[in-house]
Amino acid sequence: MYYDEQERFEEFLKIYKDKQGRPIYWNRVQQMSINDEKSLTVDFSDLAQFEIVFTIIAKDDPRGFLRIANNALVSVLKVEDPDYVASIDISDIEVHFINFGNMGRYVPIRLIRSEHIENLIEITGIIESLDNVKIVMTVGIFLCRICHTEVPYEQERIFERPGQHLVLSGEPPLCPICMKKTPFRLIPEKSKFIDRQDVRIQESPDQIPPDDDPASIDLILEGDLIGLLKPGDYASFTGILKLSPDIPAKSDRMPSFGQYLQVNGLKKILRGKELKPEELKRVGQLFYESTVNNDMSKLEGFDGWILRKFQYGRYSFEWVSVLDKPKEHHQIWVYRDRTRIALIRDGEYISIT
Repeated sequence: MYYDEQERFEEFLKIYKDKQGRPIYWNRVQQMSINDEKSLTVDFSDLAQFEIVFTIIAKDDPRGFLRIANNALVSVLKVEDPDYVASIDISDIEVHFINFGNMGRYVPIRLIRSEHIENLIEITGIIESLDNVKIVMTVGIFLCRICHTEVPYEQERIFERPGQHLVLSGEPPLCPICMKKTPFRLIPEKSKFIDRQDVRIQESPDQIPPDDDPASIDLILEGDLIGLLKPGDYASFTGILKLSPDIPAKSDRMPSFGQYLQVNGLKKILRGKELKPEELKRVGQLFYESTVNNDMSKLEGFDGWILRKFQYGRYSFEWVSVLDKPKEHHQIWVYRDRTRIALIRDGEYISIT
């Protein structure tokens, strides 16, 4: 029996419906050109329910799976709005996946191992830091100074250290037309660039073992995934785990590697209700001082705040809404990370020193 994965994915985009019988993704595809969007977010749970074979492909060939999804989206867009597709670079059109962990591919940050390299996984964490957005060249157009041929040359990069990208390829070694080895001149206006941002996340307090520091990992965001999060946000990330080489202290040592996640999709996780930052900081500081000094007298009079001891020995200070919703809770954690006092509010990081 003939079976084509790309055609099956196209069918999924066109006909998959929610419980009310409404098409989920086809309506979004039709809005992409109107909203000038280049990506579509797909819940992997929906795809797996539609066609279970995609769970196998995603596990065995992550890059091939993402390529199938992207090509399928390009294909349906060419039929739906060919003028829009002709006006943009089709390599920018992508499918972003969320809820990949529902298929058993969720990995806690501290349990990431070599077996996960080049696999598509999902992790969760709190945004610790976001670097400034960098403009990175992916394909350079170089002018040969001898025969004046414009030579496209794809740029290969490696993520060596947080915030650094090494260009391994640079300009072409020689001109493919005149076969001369000569300095080239970059033509920026014809080259292809992307936006890239380095992000660092760490475990949420409930994932940290007793008397241990939070584990962390670096991420790379590209394109329209940039600008969706801020420090302190709690989110899930789906992507391919890649290696970041460490430089050995001595030349006779075996090479060692760290890791980072090349993010394909992300989803912000909202927890709790909003309170004023100044109130959170005030309560957090008093709470920290009270737990350190074992003196809870300063906390008397804070109506609605209840002191609780967490199972790992850390303390939490829980705010219970009485007026709005009696069952609604708003919990913060206060702990010390070396010289910094940190306040975690419902999974959201707020520094108070």
